[in-house]
Amino acid sequence: MLSPKETIYDVWEFRNCFYKYLNYRLFFYTVYLQNVPVGLLPLQLNPETGLLEFFGDHKGWMDQNKIFTTTDNKEALVALLLQNITMPAQLDSLTGHEKIIEQLPITDYTHLLPLSTYSTTTEYTDDRLHGSKKKQIKNIIKTYEDIKLEKRYNVSTDIEHLFELNIQHFGNESSFVWPHRKEIFRDFLQLHCCKSNLTTLLYQDKIIGVCLSLQYRDSYIGINMGVDTNILPDILSYLLLIDIQNAISCGAKQYDARGGNQQGKARWHFDQIPQHSFTYTL
Repeated sequence: MLSPKETIYDVWEFRNCFYKYLNYRLFFYTVYLQNVPVGLLPLQLNPETGLLEFFGDHKGWMDQNKIFTTTDNKEALVALLLQNITMPAQLDSLTGHEKIIEQLPITDYTHLLPLSTYSTTTEYTDDRLHGSKKKQIKNIIKTYEDIKLEKRYNVSTDIEHLFELNIQHFGNESSFVWPHRKEIFRDFLQLHCCKSNLTTLLYQDKIIGVCLSLQYRDSYIGINMGVDTNILPDILSYLLLIDIQNAISCGAKQYDARGGNQQGKARWHFDQIPQHSFTYTL
């Protein structure tokens, strides 16, 4: 209902991958005009924080959260929905061009790379990277191509290696130690609304990197990775470049590196799309 389905984060099936394990109480704020819904703010009540948050979000994972409206009177509808929140709320990663949203604090950025003008990752690095970063990436590409790593694609059981490598790398900071996170990511492989892609790198028959991405409409979304930097320290950068090349090869118009890790992602010179936060306290 009312979802523009512009990004994967607009799709109910995708958000339900998270919600079905949470089963939080729903608060869907809806505006009707002559019994027809014209505005929707889909929220849930997080029992751990006591705050309203976007439907299907979990520990701030969702990007590009939107208030759904018809095309007429968007400004007024968005303002009306936000003004009618009367419970404590923390709505993060909120995007939109309405004035009331653009005036909210910017707390994160979505990182997007337009791909229409590139046919290879070399064209991207030549265009966007400069100085020492460009030299570093070229050296990584040459070194790892000389090693001749084995690649394989869409072996569904490799997602278990993604979990293991991610936990190995981040320890208790890995999101895969959280309840249900592994089940959620396994469910991503079964989605009907998009195409899942698993890319696996092997070195001397040992898995050293796994990347999960989702292709939705003209976007290729890098969801998460697990890498073994003890064997090859720059494998994360190399796997990202492979994922971008995968996006180019499948005809995607943009690579979506999502939000978070501002310092690390800024070095890749992706476009940055502001994400805002709305807070309501009693």
